[in-house]
Amino acid sequence: MDEKDIKEIKSAVAELRESFEKMDKTTIDKEKEDKINTYLDTVEEKNKEVTAKFVATEKANTELEEKLANMEKSFQEMPAAKAKEVDFKAIEKKLFASFVNENTDSEEIKKLQEEYKTATGHYIDINPTAGYLIAPEYSSELLRTITEITPFKQLARLVTTKSTDFYQPVRTVLVGATWEGEREASTADTSTYSIEKIPLHRLTSQTPASNRMLEYNMYNLEGEITLDAAEAFALAEGDAFINGNGVKKPLGILQDADITGITSAVQSSYNGDDLIKLSGALKTAYTNGIYGLNRTELTFVRILKDGAGRYLWIPLGELAVGKPGTINGRPYVEMPALPDQSTTNIPVIFGDFGRGYLIIENPAIRVIRDIYTRANKDEVLFNWHKYTGGQAVIKEAIKTLTTKA
Repeated sequence: MDEKDIKEIKSAVAELRESFEKMDKTTIDKEKEDKINTYLDTVEEKNKEVTAKFVATEKANTELEEKLANMEKSFQEMPAAKAKEVDFKAIEKKLFASFVNENTDSEEIKKLQEEYKTATGHYIDINPTAGYLIAPEYSSELLRTITEITPFKQLARLVTTKSTDFYQPVRTVLVGATWEGEREASTADTSTYSIEKIPLHRLTSQTPASNRMLEYNMYNLEGEITLDAAEAFALAEGDAFINGNGVKKPLGILQDADITGITSAVQSSYNGDDLIKLSGALKTAYTNGIYGLNRTELTFVRILKDGAGRYLWIPLGELAVGKPGTINGRPYVEMPALPDQSTTNIPVIFGDFGRGYLIIENPAIRVIRDIYTRANKDEVLFNWHKYTGGQAVIKEAIKTLTTKA
């Protein structure tokens, strides 16, 4: 409302009052009175707006004054510092020592806590007195628990494809060669072949996440979900190459009935001689033989000796700089998917896995970002999938150690 409006209002009010002062009510010009009142009614609408703003301002000022008064009262009621000087460092050292020794419930510690609170005049553990002012700090690093993955893909032969099936020809029997005398007929012989069909199986992972979480998290959640999916795939693949039954997944070594080996001489366990015999069961031409066992079995093997009392396990670098640790002179790889020793199971395998086991995969990991299925819940579904297959193609290149019943 500007200055002109104010003048007009004052003029109309003065004119109306002057009419009442000069004339008797019965002789007032009714038409003029109605005209002035009509104008003032329109002004009143503006007045309501001004009044509402004024009341709101007054209310805010009152609330502010009350808050200031309460703060002043709180300051006055805060305990005054004691005359004696408080040794904060000594108290903090004792409190820290009690925390390290897990002795936080003793009466002495409780007394120290109260002394510290009284001396400082504010309590971190009570929100209204200061706790609200202590902001928690979040680490910028997201810690992850360890996932034990069997690194079998690094050992086997790996072929990539864009098809859903892969066929691998294998020569199973070599053509015979015979010695013949002069003018004697040659012996007819033929080699035999087989074809190994390796289907690719679909491996999936689905992760839901709310849009709010994706927008406001501080750890790049979508990137974390991607890493988690890749890690989950590696875990599932490593287990399948060892334990898979071939149904909608690769055929693992332990489930392949055509893979043979030896049985231990010790019931429900094995000894050093068994490990030596296991490596001896593999043909000499398979020169890249590697032991596979889990961490528990490796701990057991470290104390095994051969018949001459020599330890079979040689740690990293003992033979030469850069040489890996060995068991019976051969490298070994930890495979968490293999079981611990018990009755009639297979805790140790040995083989030239690069020649014996074939992994086929479409290496691309694809994702479908589904924003519709759970749209009513404001959620996004991340559907990850990839295709992988695998099985032993040269069975004799892999040997197993089965514990005696």
